[in-house]
Amino acid sequence: MVKKDTEIPADLLLLNAEKGKDIVYVDTMNLDGETNLKEKYAFSKDYTIDRIQRELKGEVVCDAPNESLEDWDGNIHFNNQVLNCK
Repeated sequence: MVKKDTEIPADLLLLNAEKGKDIVYVDTMNLDGETNLKEKYAFSKDYTIDRIQRELKGEVVCDAPNESLEDWDGNIHFNNQVLNCK
């Protein structure tokens, strides 16, 4: 869980956003020097924190860390389904 205004040193897969919203705004200034906030969307607004902890079992298979801030290729394997997350 990442709280507001917390600095993190890694990429994340956003599963859920607070208060049922499906979007968060991310500051990437330390990565690309841009000061405008980037919109990032939750994987699914149908998954609450309780439901994620109770039901979501699986793994994320994705690109290794790289310099690209725009492209990301991965698949989420869960509950006998595969979702592409490009």
